[in-house]
Amino acid sequence: MFCLMAALGYIFPWKPTIEYSREVLDSDGNLIHAFLTSDSKWRLKTDIEQADSLYLDMLLWKEDQYFYLHPGVNPLAIFRAAAQNILTGKRVSGASTISMQVVRLIKKRPRTFTSKLVEMWEALRLEGALSKQEILELYISLCPFGGNVEGYRSANNMYWNTAGKHISMAQCAALAIIPNQPERFHPVKKQERLLAARNTLLNNYLKNKQTFLLAETVSEHVDAQFYPMPKLATQLALRLAGKYPAETRMFSTINHALQTKVEKLSQDYVQKLKPYHIHNAAILVVENKTGKVRVYMGSQDFGNTEHAGQVDGIKAIRSPGSTLKPFLYAKMMQDGKLIPDQILYDVPMHFEGFAPENADNTFSGKVTATEALLNSLNIPAVYLLHHMGTDPFINLLEILGFESIQPQRHRIGMSLVLGGCGIKLEELVKAYSCLGNGGLLTETRLLENEKTNSKSRIFTEATTWLVGDMLAGWRRTFSSQTRKGTPLASQISWKTGTSFGKKDAWSVGYNQQYTVGVWLGNFDGAPSAAITGSDIATPLMLQVFQLFSSPVLAVKKPKNISTRKICRETGLPADTFCHETTIGFWLPETQLPICTHKILISVDTILKCMVCAECKSESQVYTNMWVENPEPVYRRFLKSKQIQAQDLPPHAAHCSAFGTMRPSRISSPVEGKTYIMDGQMFNGLPLEILSGAEVKNVFWYLDEKIVFQGSPEKLFSINPTSGKHKVSFVDDKGTTASVQFFVKQVIE
Repeated sequence: MFCLMAALGYIFPWKPTIEYSREVLDSDGNLIHAFLTSDSKWRLKTDIEQADSLYLDMLLWKEDQYFYLHPGVNPLAIFRAAAQNILTGKRVSGASTISMQVVRLIKKRPRTFTSKLVEMWEALRLEGALSKQEILELYISLCPFGGNVEGYRSANNMYWNTAGKHISMAQCAALAIIPNQPERFHPVKKQERLLAARNTLLNNYLKNKQTFLLAETVSEHVDAQFYPMPKLATQLALRLAGKYPAETRMFSTINHALQTKVEKLSQDYVQKLKPYHIHNAAILVVENKTGKVRVYMGSQDFGNTEHAGQVDGIKAIRSPGSTLKPFLYAKMMQDGKLIPDQILYDVPMHFEGFAPENADNTFSGKVTATEALLNSLNIPAVYLLHHMGTDPFINLLEILGFESIQPQRHRIGMSLVLGGCGIKLEELVKAYSCLGNGGLLTETRLLENEKTNSKSRIFTEATTWLVGDMLAGWRRTFSSQTRKGTPLASQISWKTGTSFGKKDAWSVGYNQQYTVGVWLGNFDGAPSAAITGSDIATPLMLQVFQLFSSPVLAVKKPKNISTRKICRETGLPADTFCHETTIGFWLPETQLPICTHKILISVDTILKCMVCAECKSESQVYTNMWVENPEPVYRRFLKSKQIQAQDLPPHAAHCSAFGTMRPSRISSPVEGKTYIMDGQMFNGLPLEILSGAEVKNVFWYLDEKIVFQGSPEKLFSINPTSGKHKVSFVDDKGTTASVQFFVKQVIE
């Protein structure tokens, strides 16, 4: 009969479905976060390999010595238990196998004879569906340890703060005892009772094994207390749990030690910022070559309900400040339109109605591209964006992974490169890791087994090295706030950002191995006068780099970067008239023209006027000379500072070609263009003409009404209403021109 029942168990197998606590593990398989089950249990799944082998041996000796021999029910144990109970007149021995106990743990029933028969039948069915190892794993995962703690690993984490892979003999015995009566032998509440039962088991077990019981084993205290279940990287755990609802175990890419240190560092750091009304931080660390996320800290204090600590700052959309500038410079250099030493102009300019200003409301005049990027000057950046175009730059950002920008595309303008958009910290770090990885873009990975797309090349190695060199720490001057990180600075490149209104402070640093992104501010958007990327976010970013155990290595210089002589006045390849030169980096694809900071002119020595091929005569005496030829915007800036700028001599009045050679023309507004007024970006539409030095006076008209009279170098702006408009001018040489344009008001 028994054999028939055992056979039927294999014919009608039963494989139970168990809800375990969902786990997030680090890159080495250590638990960093766990969730309660739907019935509020800590029930961590335990594999055989995760349990101490001595515990397993002691457990089987105590509960089911013939576990590997019987088919789920041990008939000899049943007969023995029945005989003992009849002879004594009371229940002194049970006959439940490990398999039967698993059934009882899964399906709670009253302790009756009928229930015992049902458990036997289902134990046979269980054996028909699962291997002995799988059944033992079920038992050590489900056995109760008091309160809402179930399973070997749960008990070790909650009571001894250990994973349980290697524990003492005394602790093995305690864990084998507790499930029989978990409240009677509670490891925290009933330690004396547990101690006595544990030592009895130890003595009997070792006698059976013919081994002496060591005195220190018996005297070992239970030493259990309540420990919280690991709660590292809470926002990451929630994100993974939502993304992979069917997964019980999620093997993340997190570095346990580094995550722990960063969370502690950030908590202490933000605590010091509270007097400045800064309450939140987010940090993301990515391994450049693999894209693996090694630190994911969405908030330094998840439990802070007063300051929205539950927000995941890594996914939050915030204004990036100036952190997008390096990608603009990189693209311009890769396209051969910029080199690090090229001169840009940090002077008042208008771009399609947008007049950018620097954070300190000053202008630096002539600066190199390196100085402009390193000091985060706004006007040179907008100038470069104006020449590239917002659409190509947005396309580049989308390729780099800034998916958040796509929904904003219709309303993004020239302020984009200054932070006039919304992005996520994870998008920013991914893009910067491309710079640290020699221009190869790698998808970020949150799970060790997560499949990612193949790497794609966005920039050349030479381009990314040049950008890194422009942003290198050795170029920096450090404030007292930042000085703590200076020993590592020479090996790191970084860029900071501060959003409009001082709501967001950013600092993203990278080297050959890692990219570290730091955001500080308030999740509710509250501003703080102290918020700046350089003084608030950079010190924390550098301190994170100091936590790495491996040496910090700078990005290597590629071999295809060459040098050549360039003019200090323009940063362009030097011509024969360039007397002050230097050596600058140069890329093979660079297509910049030869320097033109001076031009060769012919001057009538008697009339002191400039002559050309059309008006020269043999009777005239003239000389050739090189004269300064500054850009009109820079000439205007110099004059606004009362700095004398050399003007070209007037052209000969008798020249028949004069008036057709260089007639004044309107450069702003642009014919047929539509200008967007969004209330923040639109600072007035500038009226500008390109004219010769001989033009001294100009009259501007808007819709046939005069709006300005004065020097063509004088900046003047208009604020037209929505609709179609006409602008025209007349200069003192009789030149006239007009353009038509449109203005559109955007209401957010």
